[in-house]
Amino acid sequence: MNETYKNAVNPRRAFADKVLEIEGMPQAKRWLAIKKLLLEVKPELRALDKQFIEQVNEERLNMLNDLGASKSMSTRKLLSMPQYLYAALHVLDPEFTKQQDDPELSVITNIKLAKVFPEYCVARKI
Repeated sequence: MNETYKNAVNPRRAFADKVLEIEGMPQAKRWLAIKKLLLEVKPELRALDKQFIEQVNEERLNMLNDLGASKSMSTRKLLSMPQYLYAALHVLDPEFTKQQDDPELSVITNIKLAKVFPEYCVARKI
């Protein structure tokens, strides 16, 4: 086996091993591990994620009441999750996708997401 092939296969094998490890975790730990793996594989997202969290903090502090409702109380925003993490959760956690497809489970899942990822939670109270 040539050296170039070994170097190309080893990172893929390591990634596959991490995914297999994540699959056996409880849901909340699985979601956190998916985020950690995503930022490990795509380090360029770290700065973007930090900016996103700062914007959520600003919105939480300045724009909404404790429950995440607008001043007119016409809308409520519980969570603001970046698309790259949302997509990773769909790809690496089929259970997450099933829960998001069911309207009743989706509400419960979104509350779980807010608890697991408080950095993306716009509302101060869940």
